Amino acid sequence: MEIDGADAKLAGQVTVPGNTARVELQRRPDGQTRILVPGARDIAIYNTDGKKTGSITLPQALASQYSIQALPDDRLLYLGTDGRMRSIDFNGKEQWQLKLPENQPKTPRGARVEEAYSIYY
Repeated sequence: MEIDGADAKLAGQVTVPGNTARVELQRRPDGQTRILVPGARDIAIYNTDGKKTGSITLPQALASQYSIQALPDDRLLYLGTDGRMRSIDFNGKEQWQLKLPENQPKTPRGARVEEAYSIYY
């Protein structure tokens, strides 16, 4: 299958801070898309028009900008700097947390969050 760039259309655009390595997209069941811009201790939420619609204060700082996964049911999974995987809602309320095994190598990337995510879903 070939994709023709001429057929593509801009779905949304957001200006993010210069040190932002990654954004996360959340496609909601109602068809709306949220653009999530992670910071160290919070996540800014934008709509596809580029308007900031809210933010989430995290119970624990992100291990990295790559250690977050948005779920369609208005929850986030993320790995904190304390080595715990957390599920939170969009109000920042923690649903659960799990201490990951200590014998795993600590990396600044999202490999541990993706591995833990694959265990649960």
